[in-house]
Amino acid sequence: MSRRDAREKAFMLLYQMEMRKDNEEAQLEAFVELYDVAGADRQYMTILVRGVRNNRDLLDARFVPLLKRWSKDRLPKIDLVILRVALYEMIFNSDVAHNVAISEAVLLCRKYTGDESRSYINAVLGRISQDMAGKADDRAEEILDKQAPAAEPEVPPEPAGKPTAPETLLKSGDAV
Repeated sequence: MSRRDAREKAFMLLYQMEMRKDNEEAQLEAFVELYDVAGADRQYMTILVRGVRNNRDLLDARFVPLLKRWSKDRLPKIDLVILRVALYEMIFNSDVAHNVAISEAVLLCRKYTGDESRSYINAVLGRISQDMAGKADDRAEEILDKQAPAAEPEVPPEPAGKPTAPETLLKSGDAV
């Protein structure tokens, strides 16, 4: 199995958990046994499932403001789960590039939903990716600004023996 397969299995289990609200650990164990998920695939699938379940509110808060003409409650559960999985990977898994998480979400859409879903999921995730990249750029600038010593402006040396302009205006006995 590949990471893509583990991601798809995580999506399937998360969708099941959205529909069935009973014991999540029992569902996880039964799912793993039924689909014979083992080793690194089981580990990655479990990380995704637990990560998404534990961070639902945070994940939803990131994409809900970007939904046009939709509310979270009106979204098909499949779309909701796809958004959460991709967003979880974008935020919490630095091993997965944003474009990869988005592409994987689009592939899940292609397999499990329609063109309309694929289009807005791609748009929402793309916008979040741009926002995150912009914040990363801002943060990098902030760090560099803090690390770089403040440069003092260079003052050219005054020629020796010649009075400067302010000195020529002062006469002996004038207060400075």
